Amino acid sequence: MRFWLDKGIDGFRLDAIALLAKPDGFPDAENPYDIRYLTNNPGVHEYLQEMHDKVLKHYDIFTVGEVAFVSPEEGLKYVGEDRNELHTLFHFEVCDEMPTWDPIRFKQIQKRWYEGLWGKGWNSQFLNNHDHTRQVTRYGNDKQFRVESAKLLATLVHTLPGTPYIYQGEEIGMTGVKFDSIDDYNDIAMKNKYAEEVAKGRDPKEVLESLQLLSRDNSRTPMQWDDSEHAGFTTGTPWLKVNPNYKEINVKQALAAPNS
Repeated sequence: MRFWLDKGIDGFRLDAIALLAKPDGFPDAENPYDIRYLTNNPGVHEYLQEMHDKVLKHYDIFTVGEVAFVSPEEGLKYVGEDRNELHTLFHFEVCDEMPTWDPIRFKQIQKRWYEGLWGKGWNSQFLNNHDHTRQVTRYGNDKQFRVESAKLLATLVHTLPGTPYIYQGEEIGMTGVKFDSIDDYNDIAMKNKYAEEVAKGRDPKEVLESLQLLSRDNSRTPMQWDDSEHAGFTTGTPWLKVNPNYKEINVKQALAAPNS
């Protein structure tokens, strides 16, 4: 950490930091994905406080930790102003409302985290990242009211207490993607699930449609800069295909739009 800090970086995004500690005895879980044994175990706060004491507090930097599967009460232990651990956190309670979402529950989650951290710790505000469907497709109407949805969601993110995070493409209202073939996707989890379900005898088209909203590739298509080939992202072959709507949705178009 000191190596990079001494080079002048402004901080760290600490990936999956709540998974840092393991329970004593390393017990086997009945289910391999048992959250109790994966996250928020005793010892994680000792590690973070040691990190802060030995490294972080000696630099003028910013830290944000990826802290999944925690409540606001547990989250406060990571970002409480008297804790000396992290400046802010990413919790994923809103984003994990998949494949559908409930507006009432959405409001309840936002309210609970607001009340849990207000005046005591600092939150992060976001509705989009590299692992989830783009916010306009997920929470808005990306067909009839794409622009209006994008503006509404941006207003929400930028007016809630916390540090707002803008994911690439969000600022022009990029949407999720529905490729015609599983071969056009790179999301390994999606590919594995597709193969598993088709092997059970399910209709391939039906399986593909059921997985499209959940795919990580929704947010990983190349940035749409203009209406040229590959949306102006590259003159080569992109790692992932460009969203077919790039001719209508791109930075060049947004800059020229009078209501943008």
